[in-house]
Amino acid sequence: MFNELNHLLDVSAVNNSNGDIGSGSLDGKHVLLSDFTKDDGAFLVHHFISHFLKAQQVSPSQQPPSCAPPAINVIVVSFAQSFNHFHCVAQKFGLNLRQLRESGSLVFVEALKELGDAIIHQGRGREADAEEEEQGNTFCSVLRDGDMSQLFRRLNFYMEDQEGTNRRPVVILDNVSVLLTIGVPLLKLVTFCNTLVASVCRQKGGTLVTHLILNDEDEQDRMLLKHLIYSCDCHLQVTPLSTGHSNDVHGELIRSTEQPAREINVQVAEHSTDTCTLNVVFSGIFSVTHSVTRLTL
Repeated sequence: MFNELNHLLDVSAVNNSNGDIGSGSLDGKHVLLSDFTKDDGAFLVHHFISHFLKAQQVSPSQQPPSCAPPAINVIVVSFAQSFNHFHCVAQKFGLNLRQLRESGSLVFVEALKELGDAIIHQGRGREADAEEEEQGNTFCSVLRDGDMSQLFRRLNFYMEDQEGTNRRPVVILDNVSVLLTIGVPLLKLVTFCNTLVASVCRQKGGTLVTHLILNDEDEQDRMLLKHLIYSCDCHLQVTPLSTGHSNDVHGELIRSTEQPAREINVQVAEHSTDTCTLNVVFSGIFSVTHSVTRLTL
């Protein structure tokens, strides 16, 4: 299934002679992953983590005897799951995230912990005001200030380690919609994401992968999705089967890319996480025609 997905995205996991990440068409791109609470699109996050970690590895025959550990270039930012969760899933892909983190190949950032440290720091500077607030509301009141600068500075610090190397940063954000749930203002969150796009993709030529888990009844979730669709270069959306329930296929994977003329090219793929089958459906330019041709791989 995942080889077909890489083909759909026009990426390759093969290293070139310089040892660069084989991200192909994803260099300098923002990839948006979205699914709803009733659908499970987390497999896409794990696929991208596995893809980029494997792509950065240089074979022993290419590696000099005194070669230093690979430069940090894969940064995973989790807003919901723990490192142990990602480690257990990565083992199914043949990866040991603990070893990769210790060797410097992977940086794992617990985003809520970073924000919590920032909140504690801000809280110490406003002790006088805190006496006038209920203790249970202090956390939310600081979040409403929407200060995401501490987290951005930390990510930028990790990305600056790329300077002087041939590797470009890859930043993977897992479920940033959690921030809306805990009270971060929509405008502040959109600004944070747009700043990352400018830094990772435009300035450093790297790849940003953003994952959203949405509540289709939440207006702010829908607005966040619209904002990020506007800034992304490729949108992968996991949806239920349009034909109804199936025991063999779990849902559809819709790929939308922005063309130079701002026309949207849509490709639909049926996916099954158990049987690892991928039935790809190619459509024409969305703004011109809705005709669909089915091709089963």
